[in-house]
Amino acid sequence: MHISRPSLGCTFVLLTIPALVVLGLGYYSLILDHENMPYCHKAALMAVLDWFEVQKTDVLPNVQGRSVDSLAELRNDLGDQPWEVTYRYVPGLQKDDPGDLVLMYMVEPTRYIFHNNPQTIFSQKKWMIVPLDFTGQVGSAIGRWDGREVPLWGECSERVSLDEFQTRLKKTLDFLRTHERPNWQTVVAEHETFLESISENKN
Repeated sequence: MHISRPSLGCTFVLLTIPALVVLGLGYYSLILDHENMPYCHKAALMAVLDWFEVQKTDVLPNVQGRSVDSLAELRNDLGDQPWEVTYRYVPGLQKDDPGDLVLMYMVEPTRYIFHNNPQTIFSQKKWMIVPLDFTGQVGSAIGRWDGREVPLWGECSERVSLDEFQTRLKKTLDFLRTHERPNWQTVVAEHETFLESISENKN
């Protein structure tokens, strides 16, 4: 009885397929950084716009100046993700305040650019902020926000260096303090504590 051996071509295919699978899994698990994934900021955008419409106000949620409690006012429109863990919300802002003020920011830097597209471990980590003027970007093309370059159409956020993040958040807190927005002392205390913590980690 003659048993035929697999051809060289068949052997190559049989060996190549598992190798490609292993390489793909290795790339996904070891090369792509899945940590600190941002959420879809369009959800935050729609939550804010809905707040303005339903509450008939230009004042954003501010519950005793506390980030978590204030963000909870938008919770029904934000989906199931734990926004209060991944983000800090800055209470006290109003619709017509300067657009580059920080409404929300991620508590850790991230390599992500798009919220659902991890980058490689060789990509630079940056801080993700949601500026107040993201509400004016619905349907806009890549251009500029208040003199700042729009990083990515549709993401409703900016990726900035640590220095710029610190500068922008300090500017926001100074604005709230200067304009004596309700509960500004609590807001400033909470977010200045965060700024101090990342400055210590930097050193």
